[in-house]
Amino acid sequence: MPFVRGFFRLVWGSLIGLWFCALAHASEAPGSFEQANKLYEESKYREAAKAYRALLQQGRASTALLFNLGNSLFKSGEVGRAIICYRLAEQLAPRDPDIRANLQFARDSVGAASLRKSALRRFLGVLTTNELTVVAAVLAWVWFGLLTLKELRPALGLSLSVYTKAAGVCFVLFGFWSAAVLNAQIRDVPSVVVANEAVVRYGPFDESQSAFTLRNGAETTVLDRKDNWLQVQDGAKRIGWLRSNQIAPVVPQSALEGS
Repeated sequence: MPFVRGFFRLVWGSLIGLWFCALAHASEAPGSFEQANKLYEESKYREAAKAYRALLQQGRASTALLFNLGNSLFKSGEVGRAIICYRLAEQLAPRDPDIRANLQFARDSVGAASLRKSALRRFLGVLTTNELTVVAAVLAWVWFGLLTLKELRPALGLSLSVYTKAAGVCFVLFGFWSAAVLNAQIRDVPSVVVANEAVVRYGPFDESQSAFTLRNGAETTVLDRKDNWLQVQDGAKRIGWLRSNQIAPVVPQSALEGS
């Protein structure tokens, strides 16, 4: 099967080339990142956070940058923004123990019940969107490559049939998986309280009776919106209304805001 072996060598060669390109890009440690790290080491946490945010504004988002920004914000007392950064970093590296540990530490400091993910959401989050995209792309290459080989060498059609079907089925499954993850990320975006203290009311009015209070860093799910008010539900399943400027969604833009 020389053609099959040659094809797989081509695929692996391409992947290795992409991997080395990614390593080369990652190795470009800009001086500003090192300067931000130095500010953090000197306990100048607000200045470090400002420097990390400047890098984010330049489109240099990475797991390390979001993680370090989260640490700086937490040390600065911006627990809510820190949790947002940790959660964004977790989306890029869901199995990183340091991110998990710092996120849990920040949550524990708030003392509020965390939002619980369903079993389906936990399963979908096993792989990141980037990982799913890479796997789907590799499977697509393999699938179309095998189809091409079958057309060019009809004699190999029977022996390649099983592999071609398997690659096609796997490609479709990972495609649906990627779509499900993207859909969940778009539709179910959690929000975090970023105000020092957010008074949650029974209605979307300043005159409405106070229902309960959420501390900086409390995580919520947004249920409804009315003018400048959002109806939220916290980890303890309590529901109420608070002003939209008191919370921020777990999106990159939220990491750029704040003092």
